Formats: sequence, C-alpha cells, structure tokens
Amino acid sequence: MKSPGKVLSVVTLTGKLKLLLQHFVRPIVRAGENSVPEKERSALRNFNIIAAVTGMMVIVFGGIIYSIVPSTPFLIALILEASAFATLICLNYRGKYHYSKIGMYLTHCFSAVYFGAWLGEAMPVELIAAFLFVYLIGSSCQVYKAWESRAGFIAATIALWVVVYLNRSFKFIPAQHFPPEFLPIVTILCCGGMMVLMLFVTVNMIRQNDRLKQEAEEASLQKTNYVHETSHELRTPLNTIIGNTELLLDWERQLLTLRDGEAILEVINHLHDGGTIMRDIINNQLDMAKIEAGKFNELSLSEFSLHDLLDRSIDQHASLAKGKGVRIVRSYDRRVEEVKSDRLFILKITNNLLSNAIKFTLNNSEVTISTRLRGEEMELSFTNQSYVPEDKAALLFEQFHSERNLQTAGTGLGLAITKKLVEYLHGSVSVHTGPTHTRFTVRLPYVKAVAGDAAGTPAPEKLVVTPSNAVPVAEAPTQPLAGVKILIAEDDMMNQKLLEKILTLAGAQVACADTAEQAISQLAVYHPDVIISDHHMPGMGGIGLLEYLRHVHLHTPVIIASGSTSEEHVAHFQKAGAAAHILKPIDRNLLLAILSDVLEKYAEIL
Repeated sequence: MKSPGKVLSVVTLTGKLKLLLQHFVRPIVRAGENSVPEKERSALRNFNIIAAVTGMMVIVFGGIIYSIVPSTPFLIALILEASAFATLICLNYRGKYHYSKIGMYLTHCFSAVYFGAWLGEAMPVELIAAFLFVYLIGSSCQVYKAWESRAGFIAATIALWVVVYLNRSFKFIPAQHFPPEFLPIVTILCCGGMMVLMLFVTVNMIRQNDRLKQEAEEASLQKTNYVHETSHELRTPLNTIIGNTELLLDWERQLLTLRDGEAILEVINHLHDGGTIMRDIINNQLDMAKIEAGKFNELSLSEFSLHDLLDRSIDQHASLAKGKGVRIVRSYDRRVEEVKSDRLFILKITNNLLSNAIKFTLNNSEVTISTRLRGEEMELSFTNQSYVPEDKAALLFEQFHSERNLQTAGTGLGLAITKKLVEYLHGSVSVHTGPTHTRFTVRLPYVKAVAGDAAGTPAPEKLVVTPSNAVPVAEAPTQPLAGVKILIAEDDMMNQKLLEKILTLAGAQVACADTAEQAISQLAVYHPDVIISDHHMPGMGGIGLLEYLRHVHLHTPVIIASGSTSEEHVAHFQKAGAAAHILKPIDRNLLLAILSDVLEKYAEIL
C-alpha cells in the first residue's frame, strides 16, 4: 500500500504537468490559430509542433555534439537554427503564417546544406536525400495545396540535393573530423533526429488520409440520404401527375370529339412525357447514388421467367409508346424462357434500354425486343428506328453524356447505370448504329433455371404489341379486377383519389381511409381481398397496419406503396409481412400486374 506522502507527491507532480501543459505547451501548439480559417488550423498546429520539436532536438542533440567536438562555427549555426524555429512560432502568433511557412522551408534548406556538409561522414548522404524527399517535400505538400507551389518546392528540393551532393565531392564547406570512438554516437543522434521528423510527417499524412477518407464516406452517405429523401418528396406529387395524365389518355376518343381536342391531347401527352422523364431522372439518380455508395455490388440470384419480366417492362412503357405511336415487337427465343440471374438488375437494364429505345425512335415506328441463346450466353437486343453518329455512339455509356435532343433531356445516367449493372452480372453491352436503326445488345451468362422447361409448345416467333396493351385488344379484359374488394390507406388525398379512380375503372370495389387507424376501423365492417397502404402516414403508418394484422391473425394481403427504393426499407416491408411493394409514382399497369399476382398467390388462403 502506497504511503500518503508518495500519493501526495504523485498528485503534486500531476498538477505541475497540467500547469506546464496549460501555460507553456498549449500556447506554443495553438500559436496563431485564431488568425487562420478553421480548415487550416490543424495544419498550423502541426506546423507549431514540428517547429517546437525540431528546435528542442537542435538544442539537445546539437549540445551533445558540441560537447564532443567544440566548434565555434557549429555553435553559431546551432544558435541560429534554434532561434529560427522559435521565430517561426512567433510569426504564427502574430498572424504571419504565410511567412512562417516559407521560413520553415528555408531553415531546413540551410540545415541540410550546412550541417550535412559539416557533419561529414557522421551524416550519410543517403539519409540527407531521404530527409529532403520524404520530409521536406512531404511537409511542403501538406502545407501548400496549389499545384504550382508544390511544383516549385519539388524543383527547389531537387536543386538543393544537387548542391549537397556536389559539396560531398568538392568540399565547398569543410567537414568536421570526429574521433572514432564518438562517431557512432554522432551518427545515431543525426539519424535519430531525421527519422523522428520523417516519422512525424509520415504519420501525419496517414492520419490526414484516413480523415479525408472518412469525410468522403460521410459525404457520400449524406448525399445518398439526401437523394433518397428528396426523391421521396418528389414522388408523391409526381404520382398524381403521371397517373391522372394516363387516365386522360385512356379517354382519347372522347377528347378528340371536343373542339381543339387534338391540341388538348397533345398537351396531355407532353405532360405525361415530362412526368415520365422526371420519374426516370429520379430513378437514375437513386441508382447512381447506390452504385457510388457500393450498395449495388451484391447479386441476388433467383429463378424467373425472362420473357414474363420483359412483358412486364413492356406494360410499364405502354403509355410512353402510345404517345409516340410506337409499336413494340417481341422476338423471343424460347430456349431462354426460364433463367437464373439477378431479377432486379435485369429489370432495371430492360427498363433503361426500352425507355431509351422508345424515346429516341421515330414517331409511328417500331421498337423490337429480341432474345437469343448464343452458346453459353443469352442475348437481349433493343432495336429502334433512329440514327446515332459513330463518334457519339462511343460516348453513350459515359456518365452525364448529354442526351440526343432536348425533348427527352435527362441526366445522361441511364446508359451509364445500365453498363455498370451489366458488368456486375459479368456481361457486356454494346451499341450498333446503322443508317436507319440503332441496336443495343446485352450479353449475359446463361444459367438455366432448374425448374425451367424450354421444350414446351413454342410461341410465335414474332408478336406485335400494340401501345395500349401487351395482348391483342380483343382478348384484353376490360375490367381485370371485377368483383375484387380493395381497401386504400393513403393520407395524400390526390393520390388516394387517383388510386380509387384507377381501381374503380378496373372493376374493383374500393373503400378509402386517410390513416392506418381508420383502415383498421373499417375492417370491422368491410372485408377487403387486398389492402394498398402508403408507407408514411400520420400515426401507425403502413408498418403499424401490418403489425396489427399480424397481431389479430388477419391474413389479408397488404401492398405497401412507398417512394423509397432503399433495400433496407424493402427488406423491412417484407419482414413486417407485406405481400408486395410498389414504388411511387405508381405505374398503373404494374399495379394491376402486382394485384393480379398477389390475388392469385393468396387465393387459397383467402
């Protein structure tokens, strides 16, 4: 057990060290920091530390060497160098940081030339070279950010090294002779001092690199979150614009009977095209943010029908095609019907290339989607009637490359994203241009689904898809949701009314609620076949509704509508029990397809 006297001594010593730190060390380290911008204060503190440590080493190590070999010129140089480092801190204290930076470099230049020559064989010339190129250039590049300044210091350091090297040969400054028994001590002191300085700069550069990396990662995360939040806010009004213009386009015949009906229809088409382009811009920005954040690196392989996926993409783009009078032609190779790959990636690739093909084709023309099996690869081709010069075709897959005309202007990210997604799937994408057509071809590794059977009855090689639907109009059901009861939980009245109108026209019986709590109250008297719920609502929200249904053992399927594309959110919806997730702005054809899938899946349960 320590005696009270020893404990008191330790406490007293600790107190004295704190006082020394507060009244002597801290003022030196922070000298002049109030005279520089916040972003330069860290560099200034490091500068003061280097000046103070170097000055102390000059006094201590130089004093030891002077005691071994007394020399008046050496002592004068020693005093001048120590005074110079003290002066640099004083300059910073007076707000002259710019002058002190130059003074630091000049002081080290003087030290390298004079002491490098005077110490002679005790200071290896290779160590001086390492000191100049590691410490002097490294510290200068940390302090000066402009490339012109850095280039000047690098050139000056090289010239200084030439002077030091020539002095070893021509002895402009005579070297001091050290007794053999003291030579190792002097060498160790010189090497130790220089190694300390080089180590300080190296550690400081590593810390700076780590800090900048962390700041870059945080900035990337903040940017991704900002893009997600902004896109979510934009999707709600955008959903209303696109949805209502699609409904108006369905009444084309009635509109044409009006006076100026064609002009009205043209305005509606422009509104719909503008909304669709805006939706694509938002989706592309989100996808690029995910790619840059490294969230698109992991593949999620599953078995699915490639041609069903292509048909669904065609359904989603039916309105866009109709506005330009474009016919979509399918040419499918049934050998690649069932595949194993990343369904989401292929859907995004298809959507980007199909949207691009429709946007840039001639009005009243054809867009052809074809699939082929080429050895161990499956090939997807998208051909339209347009012309792209060869010099521009090579640039189409670069980020932010401008689109080909102002009417379909966007961010220029769609094809860049497509290329990255194809590369993640270990495939390739190319573009072929001709006088009358442009064809984008995607080649991906072909992995046949275990459950797939390509030997079934082959479908016709070519099918013409009218802009209004993916099947002949005579066979298309006019009310695909006839007799289906649907409950909508949506707090935004415009979106609520839009959904109600879409579903009612499809034949469904619809009830509406503004909140999840209202939806729960209606379940006592209204028994829906399916519920469509917004994610963000006052009160419980969509997740709260799912938790309630699970708690009371109700098996009514719930489709969550959300503006978020985050994988974390989608996984959260699935974990909470959602039957499906649909992204805002809601595509009508996709909504009807999802409802059909959900109702079919839950038919036995219900």
